[in-house]
Amino acid sequence: CPYSLITGCTFGVLALYVWAIGILAAGQSSTMTGTYAGQFAMEGFVQIQLPQWKRILLTRSLAMGPTLLLTIFSGGVDHITGLNDFLNCVQMVQLPFAIFPILTFVSDGRVMFQFKTS
Repeated sequence: CPYSLITGCTFGVLALYVWAIGILAAGQSSTMTGTYAGQFAMEGFVQIQLPQWKRILLTRSLAMGPTLLLTIFSGGVDHITGLNDFLNCVQMVQLPFAIFPILTFVSDGRVMFQFKTS
């Protein structure tokens, strides 16, 4: 198979582009959610008023800085791929520790009142 992904081998090259657009859209959605959450936290809880461009510059720099340093000073693509696999495994182990408390709190009427899940 000339394609490196199973998706491309099974469904054709068009599926690779659809997959890439989906990943890009998910990343943009995640970025917007994080940006809005950071904006509300900074303005509401911390009482820091920054212009939007400064807030975006700050948050993107905090996110991209370590990534760029790792990419520049790493041992190449193989090292980064191995690190990515390791981080995926760590996230897989950590996910239940985030999901179970959230599910517990959102289903508790004493915490969420009328907004609790059924």
